[in-house]
Amino acid sequence: MHAHIRSVITQTEITIPITQGQLALGIWQGIYLWEHRYRSH
Repeated sequence: MHAHIRSVITQTEITIPITQGQLALGIWQGIYLWEHRYRSH
């Protein structure tokens, strides 16, 4: 799949809540990075 199509289908930005210098996430929340690569660079 081409990169410009992937960026339309998947979320490309996120706002991360920070309170007093720490992540303000719930107990079951997390942040994950998914790279769309067929081979390593």
